[in-house]
Formats: sequence, C-alpha cells, structure tokens
Amino acid sequence: MKNLLYTTFILLFISCETKQEENKTIEYPFKASYSSDISMGDPSLSNIVLDLQKAANEGDFEKTMSFLHDDFEGTLADGSVAKKEDVIALYKPIFETTKFNIVPNAWFSIHVNDLDHDWVILWTKEDLISSSDTTSLFAQESFQIKDGKIIGMNQFQRPIN
Repeated sequence: MKNLLYTTFILLFISCETKQEENKTIEYPFKASYSSDISMGDPSLSNIVLDLQKAANEGDFEKTMSFLHDDFEGTLADGSVAKKEDVIALYKPIFETTKFNIVPNAWFSIHVNDLDHDWVILWTKEDLISSSDTTSLFAQESFQIKDGKIIGMNQFQRPIN
C-alpha cells in the first residue's frame, strides 16, 4: 500500500511538473514572416476540405468548385499562382478525362491567432486515372478557410515511384 501511495505521489508530481513546462516561453532562432502565434483550430473546418476531396473522387466538378471562395488564390504544385477562374479552366478538362482516387492520410485544423486566419492541413495519396495511364502521388496541402469556403491554398506534390 505504501508503494502504491508513493508511486501515485510521484506520478502526480511528474504530471504537475509537465504542466509547468508547457507554459514556458520558447525563444526561436528566427522570427516567422507569417506568424508563430498558432493554435489548434476548429476541427469542423476540416470537413470543408474533406468534402472537396470527396466531390473530386465522385467526379462532381461543379460541387468541387463550389468549395472555393470567389476570391480564391492558391499556389499549385508546379509553383504557379491560380485564381478561382484559373482553377476552373485548368481542372474542367481534367475532370472530363480523369477519375480521382484521393485517400486522405491525415489532417488537422489550425488557427493563426494574431491574424485571425483558419487553415486546414491535409496529407493525401492520390491516383489520377485516365484511359491511358495512372499517375500516383503524395500531396501535402494547406487550405485557408474564410466564410466557410477555401480562399487560399498551398500545394506540394511528389510522384510515387
């Protein structure tokens, strides 16, 4: 009984010490150019991004594009910057000839406190299947959410060899 009480006391002490460490101010070797004042965001915002992925898998071009804010601007995997009308022009013919098989691997929402921005970070494995071949890739994308729509995106992809 004495050992159990002693063990419980030590675990309680360790957990209290851990909590104190979490409140410690960290000094970083750089100042973030965007922000370093970030916290976990509203997890329900992830559904906007996941519903876009689902609509793409279903081949529903109109529904997929409906998740984009009218003021959307994103950086695509090739480094080009695209507005909503550019994305529509780029993806419409792709949807006509390609089936998407997007498998989300992980996602989470963040909130940039000092700028009041919401983002969803997503990792996927994607297969783009056409009548002549299949392209498989891994993607990491960040989607900025505003007014329930995707207003910004940064996309990074690499082929699966």
